[in-house]
Amino acid sequence: MKFPLLIASRYLFAKKSNNIVNWISAISVGGIAVGSAALILILSIYNGFDAMIRSNVGSTDFPYLLVSENGKFFEPPVEGHCILEDKVFVNFGERQTIAVAKGMDGACGVSVSESLAYNLGYRTQFSQPLHLMYPSREASLSILNPTGSMNGISLHAESVFPDESDSSYPTIILPMEDMRRLTGIESKVSALGLEGEIRMEGFRCMDSIAQHDSLFKMIRYEKTAIFLILICVIIIVSFNILTCTQMMRIEKADDASSLKAMGATDSDIRRIFTLEGMLISLTGLAIGLCLGLLLSYLQRETGAVRIPGQGPYPVVMEMKDVIFCAIGTLAAGSLISALSARSGR
Repeated sequence: MKFPLLIASRYLFAKKSNNIVNWISAISVGGIAVGSAALILILSIYNGFDAMIRSNVGSTDFPYLLVSENGKFFEPPVEGHCILEDKVFVNFGERQTIAVAKGMDGACGVSVSESLAYNLGYRTQFSQPLHLMYPSREASLSILNPTGSMNGISLHAESVFPDESDSSYPTIILPMEDMRRLTGIESKVSALGLEGEIRMEGFRCMDSIAQHDSLFKMIRYEKTAIFLILICVIIIVSFNILTCTQMMRIEKADDASSLKAMGATDSDIRRIFTLEGMLISLTGLAIGLCLGLLLSYLQRETGAVRIPGQGPYPVVMEMKDVIFCAIGTLAAGSLISALSARSGR
């Protein structure tokens, strides 16, 4: 292996008689370098957004949430912060929408999410209240007058909070007594907020990540999709290696004949050009990793690139992203190099 590697490395850095081979080699290295740098930078930005969302999403959550596995509502089995949550119909003026109402012990006044305020055109300084309606547990549903079979209350929201829930519905938070008056549920809860983890049969204790499982799954899926897309771009760019090695094979035909006369086999010649392609891929990868890590570091330290109307793009560098990028790029380069060797038989 040392002999083919030595010849391949000399071919990589030696000046070629045909300038087009030099240009194709440079384009191959540059394309892989740009693709690898973009992959590192974009994955680092996704890591930054993930860390920022994790820190913000859990800001109003309890460390642990106890929910029942057997039904929506249950009698509290232990002491905790009672939460009563369900979908309600919200009306403001001529606008209506479905929202998730969350009654909480200790809630000071009524708060609505930004999306709910936007959908209804609501402002906290308005004197007109919000009307909340919930199906009555006692009255039967009337097709002619459906609102007659619903409980209703009117409330003024005192504050608006950012959307932190991964639910597809906007949220309204209100005191527990108002939620019980609206729903008619006197003692049961939908969840218990806890400070520590407990295990009970028939119940599930969720940490802050599990409470927003679908949100974090979406972030992971998006990051994986971006990784696969950029790896495909790197694979496409790596096809330049095929052209480069084939042209170099033609240019070095006399050298190949001389090496065979010195005892080299056809397998050794193929291995030389296979290693040539892998060295091109490795060179581009090394440059790309250094460039991507440097750009990520500069963005983290200086915040030069900013989100319009917001702060700088967050950046968090992780070693596993570097490893996955290296494996993907080297696998693509090795595959193309192997194809080049087989096509040159």
